[in-house]
Amino acid sequence: MTRMIGKVIALTLVLASLCLPQSKYNNQLQPGINTRADAARVLGQPIRTLSATQFEYSPPPGVKKVVVEYRNGSSVIERIEVYFIEPVSRKAVLQKLKLPQQADATRTNSEGKLVEYFTAPVLVLTYATAEGTSGVMSLGYYSRELFDRALGKKQRSSETQNNPASTPGFGPEEDNTTFQGATTLRYFGTNYLGHCADACAANPQCKAYTFVKPGAYKSNPNNGVCYLSSSFKKKVSDPCCTSVVKGEPRPGAVATSINSASGRWTGTWTNSRKEAGNSTLNLNEQGDGTITGDESGWTIENGHRSGSMLTWEYHNKNNGCRDYQVEFEISADGSTANGTYKAYDHCENQAYTGTYRNYRR
Repeated sequence: MTRMIGKVIALTLVLASLCLPQSKYNNQLQPGINTRADAARVLGQPIRTLSATQFEYSPPPGVKKVVVEYRNGSSVIERIEVYFIEPVSRKAVLQKLKLPQQADATRTNSEGKLVEYFTAPVLVLTYATAEGTSGVMSLGYYSRELFDRALGKKQRSSETQNNPASTPGFGPEEDNTTFQGATTLRYFGTNYLGHCADACAANPQCKAYTFVKPGAYKSNPNNGVCYLSSSFKKKVSDPCCTSVVKGEPRPGAVATSINSASGRWTGTWTNSRKEAGNSTLNLNEQGDGTITGDESGWTIENGHRSGSMLTWEYHNKNNGCRDYQVEFEISADGSTANGTYKAYDHCENQAYTGTYRNYRR
């Protein structure tokens, strides 16, 4: 998976009919793991500040721009977005990056453009229009956490992420085990067993998977590899790997319930510009985790729930000048909520942050 950034840049160079040198991005940046210091080492210093968390970096030949988004309140890379100069055909992108024909999920963003989400590797394709035939305009490489939020998924705990045996639909984790006579469906780089589980769960043909531990391959000592298999003959002992068979949940698994976010929430907001006030949130939570509603008349856009965290956006507010990104976390008992927001004023070219305090319903 850590090689995906190199593949993204390489793809843009190939499609631009340019010479394809060894990319300096290769094996060096992984959203959710690497930091701002790593980005500076690989990409240099930002050439433009887009918001409090988003920065534009100098693009390589054949690329329009490269934008890096950092996690709110952290130096960890959340997303790397590579923008093409011209739309690129979907077929060319899928072939070059070895992506399946069927995306794991599709959405239409706030600009009315088609967005496709691929689970393994974690990659997001944004098209020029609402049609797939319009061509890919940008490739987004997301952290797992951001990817799950974008799809409204409940995020994995660190235990689940690294121990797929706790994932419903799979049997126990079998360390120091691999499969003999396996028929491989596909493989990809990753350092987390949980990514293998996501990919296998999304593929009806997948019956088992093997995670090759980082360091097991001398040619790629820092990265692991996941192999999805449609069948295998038998299990064999090998310290290189951990293997899991798709099957029934482990005995004793207990389903958990989450309090619905739906309701009328009222509280106080403040921001870094020393402004403050009260607002009322009318939230509606759908069965798939989609959040709709409004905040004192502002319509919620791209709302999703992931665990106790709700995220949504506002666009073109305050005379069309400001965009907002909101994170709103509900307490364990569902009675209170607190949150933060990031705002960017296009008219003043300024970014600032704010908080939601002690919201109740």
